[in-house]
Amino acid sequence: MVRPVRTVVRPKATPEPRPSAALTEPVVDDETALPSPKPPGDGGISRGVIILGIVTLIGMALAWRYMHDEPAVWDEDLRLTIAPDMTGVITAPQRLEAFLESLSPTSTAELLSRDPWLWDTNSLSTMLRGNAVALDNLKDLLEDFDWHGAHAAWNRRDLGNHPAWIYAAVLKQVEAAYLDRRGEEEAAFAAAIDLLELSRRLQDILAWPSFHQRGVELHYRSLRTLCELLRDTTLSAQKLEQIQREFDACEPTDAHFKQVLIPAFYLHEKKLLLGPQSGEPLDTMPNGVRQPRPPRLFFKTNETLGMIAKTLREVQDQTGRTSLALDPWKDTWAIAPNRGDILFYGPNGAGEAYAKQRLLPYLDMPRQHQLALTQHLLVQQQLALRRFFAEHHGLPNKLEDLRPAYLKDLPLDPFSGQLFHYDLSAGLVYSVGADYLSSGGDVQLPPLTNHNEPTVPIGVRSRSARP
Repeated sequence: MVRPVRTVVRPKATPEPRPSAALTEPVVDDETALPSPKPPGDGGISRGVIILGIVTLIGMALAWRYMHDEPAVWDEDLRLTIAPDMTGVITAPQRLEAFLESLSPTSTAELLSRDPWLWDTNSLSTMLRGNAVALDNLKDLLEDFDWHGAHAAWNRRDLGNHPAWIYAAVLKQVEAAYLDRRGEEEAAFAAAIDLLELSRRLQDILAWPSFHQRGVELHYRSLRTLCELLRDTTLSAQKLEQIQREFDACEPTDAHFKQVLIPAFYLHEKKLLLGPQSGEPLDTMPNGVRQPRPPRLFFKTNETLGMIAKTLREVQDQTGRTSLALDPWKDTWAIAPNRGDILFYGPNGAGEAYAKQRLLPYLDMPRQHQLALTQHLLVQQQLALRRFFAEHHGLPNKLEDLRPAYLKDLPLDPFSGQLFHYDLSAGLVYSVGADYLSSGGDVQLPPLTNHNEPTVPIGVRSRSARP
């Protein structure tokens, strides 16, 4: 039986009424219409423009930092006050070169490591015979009193770095030792004074810094020679007085180092860096006319010259200070001696590396000068004491007794700022030295080799002292 199909009719859902526009939208006044919504994507474009602008500004700042150099360096305080030597032609450079070229080496290389006073007589004689021409050339050079240390001709060649200086430094020492061994004491003193005079003249040359360095080395050798001769001298007080006058004329002074040599060193570095653009005469350029250093990446000429000027000012300021004020090699230097963090890709990396390389030889010069002056003043007092002994047959009880007949003024120890130590019983005059500590003097052979206690033996002791 077929069941009938029942149809279920479900009622349609009545749609909810839509809210009227009046309830969902604010009433907008015709005079204050709201801004229309931004099209999609406008916010992203604005952010990109901002980022691009920031990147551009950073790039411009970096480019400015790398490309911008400082203004021209103010260096009026480092100007050399000595007027240029306008003499037409001078012969001293040629005479000095002839002397260096005529030098012959020692018979063995081992002799150079020993003080000439320790050589055997045959080695001394051989050295002198082989350098007879050189000795004549040096005599001609020293007899030419028109030295002209400020003349432009000294800039043409760096004679201070001539390889023959290693033999020139010992030649006069050899001559003095040989003459003294033969009993020709006065001639031996003359040889030592010749070496001291050559040292002074080299330090008067206002060109290559190497001249000053060779002068310092010869000065040290001449003092050691004089110290040896004075210890056993038998010369009269009158002859010793004459030697003292010549000796005093060669004294290295703080004023000369600070006011003449430091400006000369700076001027040399400035000419190397700028060439003719330094404003200096063309005939004073090192090795002839030099072109300015070519512009290259990470090298700023003015900033580099400024570092050199700043450091040389501090070298100048350190000169002449005693232990009470001297505080060397701190981080106040423009370029620290041991600085190893120079970045060659920095804004002036190549310039900093150049300045460091050029400045390193100058950093120890105040200490070298202080030591050289100390040693000179010690030998000066040894001379005065030997004069006193020659006249009175005894030593003074204190250094003050040398004034004014034997020393116009008593020198002060450059390391302490006080009088030098005088040990009458031991027959010594000594300085506190580079360590600023007194340990009672230290006699070495050769003399003056201990820089922490520079000491000269007078040659006589308290048994000869006056009552």
